[in-house]
Amino acid sequence: LAKEHLLPGDTEGSIIFYENTLEKLKTELARKPIKPRAVFFSPSSDLFQPVAEVLELGHRILEFLYSQDIGVTVLTKGRIPDDSMCLLLGHADMGRAEIGIISLDEDVATVFEPYAAPPKVRLEQMKKLVLGGVQTEARVDPILPGISDTPEGLSNLFASIAAAGVMRAATGTLFLR
Repeated sequence: LAKEHLLPGDTEGSIIFYENTLEKLKTELARKPIKPRAVFFSPSSDLFQPVAEVLELGHRILEFLYSQDIGVTVLTKGRIPDDSMCLLLGHADMGRAEIGIISLDEDVATVFEPYAAPPKVRLEQMKKLVLGGVQTEARVDPILPGISDTPEGLSNLFASIAAAGVMRAATGTLFLR
């Protein structure tokens, strides 16, 4: 069952929320003779979008996957709620986290990632995950030519990522044609 939601503060865009996702997942996994070792949640299926129903369903999906001994990798730019953070930390050996961050500049982040958690929050989440034993990687993606690619900006960003305890980062550059 699909339910459409407007994104917070957005009058044009919307997200499609499938209310029966967990039931479909349970049905699909019950049919599999071999369960997957892990499930990957990408930005297009980010569990931590700033919509209450998405956050609640995401948490229930995490609980279910962990109860089935299925690992989870999340890629997010969102604010991870405390209950979901506890779940990730409680299953540190079964998961990975990739936290996207393009800049430490709040203005750049607000313009290019309007619904994402502020950079400071994402760095705090990285630190908490690393300290909790969750394999954590930073995703500096996309690097924005002429905006977020200055040597000083990138140096400060990578220094902040390292200060959070993150040892790996992946990057990608946006090329406009």
